[in-house]
Amino acid sequence: MMKQQKKINKLIMEIYKYVHENEEKLSCFECKTPYCCHNKIKIDMVEDEFKTLKNLATKKHKEQAKKSIIQQASTGRYSCPFLDEHDKCSVYHYRPMACSIYMVTTPPEACQDPQGDSAKVNPDFIFSHLPQKFLLNISKQRRYDLLDIFKN
Repeated sequence: MMKQQKKINKLIMEIYKYVHENEEKLSCFECKTPYCCHNKIKIDMVEDEFKTLKNLATKKHKEQAKKSIIQQASTGRYSCPFLDEHDKCSVYHYRPMACSIYMVTTPPEACQDPQGDSAKVNPDFIFSHLPQKFLLNISKQRRYDLLDIFKN
């Protein structure tokens, strides 16, 4: 699955670049603080993604996940446990598709909205460019939540 995941992520990046250059400017390329990685976004994944990230999870990620679970209980939002000390994704090349398709087309300032409702997101554009066989396959698979990786 890791090879397939890398292939899909490469395809998604090509779609991002195409959209950015020809359709709408993407704020993601100008992102300074990944607000979407600190928001109320539900990140779910298929079993292969789950297993890959579980294998990549370090002790530091697990400690961050504990904080995230407490944060989620009190605010309804959480920071992704895979963000490093510079707020960069430490598993970027293996991130779940839910993260990859989160394409923001509004100005970067909209991402700073504390409610997270101002940013315009368009995952359907990416889905329309992914192979139908791949989409059918993942639609049949069991889904996992990102924080399930850290539960015993």
